[in-house]
Amino acid sequence: MKTKRIVVFASGNGTNFHNIASYFADNKHIQIALLIGNKSDAFVFERAKEWHIPSLLIDRESFYQTNKILNVLKEINPDLIVLSGFLWLIPEN
Repeated sequence: MKTKRIVVFASGNGTNFHNIASYFADNKHIQIALLIGNKSDAFVFERAKEWHIPSLLIDRESFYQTNKILNVLKEINPDLIVLSGFLWLIPEN
């Protein structure tokens, strides 16, 4: 069975992110491939480090004015994208 890859968009404390990571920690068929956040001081980035999950900090301009996130998502090719307390509207592209 192919491993399912998840990308999580989160900001803030990261309690939901922690719960998601904890739930799937022992599942060989599911991997949280990346955390994407929009606040540099958000504790969610510390939680990602604790789980050894790579993270990416994005700014509003990159998110809305460039294809940076789209290119990252294409590279990772996630099976699921989770919005966990991430409040920015997702662009159509």
